Formats: sequence, C-alpha cells, structure tokens
Amino acid sequence: MLDLMNPALNISAICAQMSRTGFAQIDNYLPVATADKLYACLDKQVQWDLAYSDQGHGRQIKAQQLATMTPAQIRQTVDPAFVQDRNGFSFVYNTFRVIDSWLAGEHNGHPLYDLANRMHTQEHLEYVRQLTGRKTLTRMDVMAARYLPGHFLTPHDDTHNSEGREVAYILNLGKNWQPEWGGLLHFMDTERKAVTHTFIPTFNTMIMFYPPRWHFVSQVANFARQPRYTLTGWMLNT
Repeated sequence: MLDLMNPALNISAICAQMSRTGFAQIDNYLPVATADKLYACLDKQVQWDLAYSDQGHGRQIKAQQLATMTPAQIRQTVDPAFVQDRNGFSFVYNTFRVIDSWLAGEHNGHPLYDLANRMHTQEHLEYVRQLTGRKTLTRMDVMAARYLPGHFLTPHDDTHNSEGREVAYILNLGKNWQPEWGGLLHFMDTERKAVTHTFIPTFNTMIMFYPPRWHFVSQVANFARQPRYTLTGWMLNT
C-alpha cells in the first residue's frame, strides 16, 4: 500500500498558512519513494482519455476511441475548446478519473486504485483534516491529468453547489519542468484582472486552497519536452 504521509512536514505551519491565506504550497509533499512510484505509473501505466469543452459543456473521448483517431480528427473534434469567449470555461487535457474508473472496475488492479483506497483510510483522512484545518472532510475525489503541448485550462473558481468541496488540491508529479514550457498554475484576483500568485509544477509539490478561488493553467508550449503530470481533485464533506 502506498505511503501518502510525509512525517517531515510541519503540519501546524501548513494549517496556519491555510487559515491565514486560504492556500498553501507544500514542497516534498509525499515520501520520495511514493512520488517516484506515482510518476512512473502516470508515465507508463495510464490509458489516457481526452477531456475538452464544447460550448460550455465538458466532453470526453475515451482512450479506446482516441487510439482509432488520427491527429487531424482529434484536433477537429476539440476545436470548439479553442474558440470560447472570455467568459466561457474551456479546456483541453488528458484525464484518468480514478474514482469513476475504480468504481466501474475498468482496469483490474490498477496502481491508482490503490492510491484511491489509501486516500480513504481514516488515518489519511485525519491527516488531511489536520493539514487543511477542515475537520468535516469525509472523502476525496482524485483525477490524474496529463497536459501535452497545446493543452490548457481557462479561469474558473471551483465552485460547485452540491459536491461539498472544502479544499481543492493539485499534486505535481512531472519531473524537471521548465517554466518557459507553460503549464503554470495562476491564481487571480476576484475581478480576474490580475494574476496574484504563480506556481511552477515542480515535482512532488502540492498546492492546496479553499474554493472559491479564481485560477487557470496556462497553455503548454509546443516545445515542451515532456508531459505535465498532476493528481488533482477536491476534499469533500459529503
């Protein structure tokens, strides 16, 4: 079973920062061996679906269908995501929805199912309650994401009225990322007129924040030399 808790973290300091600012950047979030195993899994063992937006609606192409499509067909399918107006939420990136896939039994014994199981132990849930200061957390959603050249995620604030989202998180698991490759996480002010904080997706760095908070992922450059990998989702109270 994966070890998700790093005894070297200063839990009280992280919780205090969350309380003070509404977010925290946590370096070396996982034990090194766990971070390396998850990176290897994302790099070699995931059959990636493709998520994209179309006129305000999220769409998804499953990995099996993607394998039958040419690059030109894929680009034609996702083209609507690139022409949204400023107020429209749009995105293109690869995804593996771990909890949905686990419940559907799509890939027997997949390593990310072990991750989902470990996240939901009482020991781990209490650990993230202490880190975030949110004592009502009962479960975690988790999705793997891969950003390739051209992929992006436009501004949104993670508001959802019915899911009980207490904390949003992004765990960066790509190695040796260079800031000029794009794929940067940006926080914005409430009026969406300025970037207030920028985070490079450094390996084994966790970003946690309380929603709502406006943020986006800048488009990955065509010359990026490797994928941007993350595990992302929400800590929930329902």
